[in-house]
Amino acid sequence: QVITLTVGNSPTVTNPFPVVEPAVVKFVCAVPSRLTLVPVYGSPQLDLSCPLLQQNKQVVPVSNYRNPMLDLAAYDQQGRKFDNFSSLSVVWESTNKAIARIELELPVELTLKEEGNGQKKMHGLQTVVVDREFGAAAISATATGFQQPHLKAARAKMP
Repeated sequence: QVITLTVGNSPTVTNPFPVVEPAVVKFVCAVPSRLTLVPVYGSPQLDLSCPLLQQNKQVVPVSNYRNPMLDLAAYDQQGRKFDNFSSLSVVWESTNKAIARIELELPVELTLKEEGNGQKKMHGLQTVVVDREFGAAAISATATGFQQPHLKAARAKMP
């Protein structure tokens, strides 16, 4: 679907040739088909010296003395990244909570980041709490539906 908005002035005696600018915005309402989790590094040098391939279920080494951050993004079935997924209800899980876990006191921080094409897309930054233990844990995020307050505010039909 497309929304077209035209902004401008009407001709007047002092401004017989006003400027009128149209803005066209294409939007897609879609259901998310996948979520991605990518580790966030505070040091850009680390990104260059230790590139991580974006593979499914990749093991990512982290310090057990500093809580790492994960960047959550949502995509539709055609691979388009969602501009906004704040209405999604996301459940976080850890396979070994003694090593790494998601705490309710540290909810996802939703931020807008500029993409390479100049558009801003939503990212969800989630802190993973680690203890000073050695081992492995898998962190997963699962979209379980939509948050009910968002559906009510939008007057959407309840599933």
